[in-house]
Amino acid sequence: MKQKSAFGLLLMSAAMFSSHSLLITAANYDPRGALLGRAFFAGVVILVSGIIWPTSKAQIGAAIAFAASNLCFVFACSRTTVANAVVLVYVYPLVSLALNALKSRRISIDEIGLVVIAMSGLVIVFANKLEGDGLIGNICACCAGVGFAVYLFLSRDFTE
Repeated sequence: MKQKSAFGLLLMSAAMFSSHSLLITAANYDPRGALLGRAFFAGVVILVSGIIWPTSKAQIGAAIAFAASNLCFVFACSRTTVANAVVLVYVYPLVSLALNALKSRRISIDEIGLVVIAMSGLVIVFANKLEGDGLIGNICACCAGVGFAVYLFLSRDFTE
């Protein structure tokens, strides 16, 4: 894949992810319905595009982790503020780093520095803005971040 098209897909993915959380809270329907609609749309895209279904343990585990992450995120958006949900999902770089360290993968100083900077930025910007009202939603948002980190960790196994 060319670098320009990969960058374009990355931007499109980021825009879709960001708008998804706003649409979940703006629409007045059950979060499970939102997830079901999203899964249906993804299934149609997979069938039309001819993507091969996962067959290895790592691929199946990554698919389960991604589905769990989405479920937790949709539930979190319905139980807490979107700001809380989005901020708390971003624990995933820290969890990814820990998972890679547990598997004895080489972690560079740059990676550690970037995670420290990212976490520091989140703390500085949102420390006083996180609300404790939606505790279950906040926990689900953290679980979504952990699920996404597991997805990335397992995805690395079948892309190498």
